[in-house]
Amino acid sequence: MNDDHSQEKHEHLSWMELIRQSARNNELFGSTCHLYSKAQANDTRLDSKQRCLCGRLARKHSFDGTSRTELLNKSKEWGKFTHACEAPVTVFGILQNKTKVF
Repeated sequence: MNDDHSQEKHEHLSWMELIRQSARNNELFGSTCHLYSKAQANDTRLDSKQRCLCGRLARKHSFDGTSRTELLNKSKEWGKFTHACEAPVTVFGILQNKTKVF
């Protein structure tokens, strides 16, 4: 959105439409824990109650890439710069109290 007319082109769009358009164009990113991956959800070797350093159950991770479980041996606490990676935003919206979530 560097051109001088970008604000004019987007003036008529709602916040939801702007976010939807940015997500569709791969311009909007968040982050996700990459210690475990979605592929491990059905791994029978993984304890169903195993918790990740991020606090979620290991089998509930949404990361699609290769998990980085080797980092678990090097850390006692989760750190966003070490244990997370960039991920496309797939969930966004406005809560009933008008809070915007993305």
